[in-house]
Amino acid sequence: MHPVRSFGAPKRLIPSLLLNFLLLFTGKIWGVELVVIGATEQQKQLIGCVVDLAAGELTKLAPSQLPLVVVVLGQEQFLEARYRYRAFKTEHAFSSLASGRIYLSPYALVDFDTAVKYVAHELGHFAANSLFESYAEVRAAPIKQKARRACRLAKN
Repeated sequence: MHPVRSFGAPKRLIPSLLLNFLLLFTGKIWGVELVVIGATEQQKQLIGCVVDLAAGELTKLAPSQLPLVVVVLGQEQFLEARYRYRAFKTEHAFSSLASGRIYLSPYALVDFDTAVKYVAHELGHFAANSLFESYAEVRAAPIKQKARRACRLAKN
């Protein structure tokens, strides 16, 4: 399982243009550290489990020395982040492929099935290396199936 570092919820999101530029270079997910910000211990376990199962599906991600970051925000902060990233069509989750980040609202983690659905879908964007929803959904389908079977222990 990926090592998970966790931090408290961020007070303010400040995107760094230089870091975003550096993260455009692609590499393999193998050895990528997972950082989960603002989630409960149970949510961290579930997210880590889904990311582990997605490792086979993901082909390109940020360079191996940079972590995959999953940020769980309160609803107000999520709406603010969504506005900053211009992700207006999303309801509860979105990804920034350039920065290697996934942003989740509290509604995306309401229950096990919803969490698997949103986390796997966002990982599908990385697997497809595309912003298109249909491509992400096709790549997320096997991740969702594996996660529903294998991550039940993280649910409890």
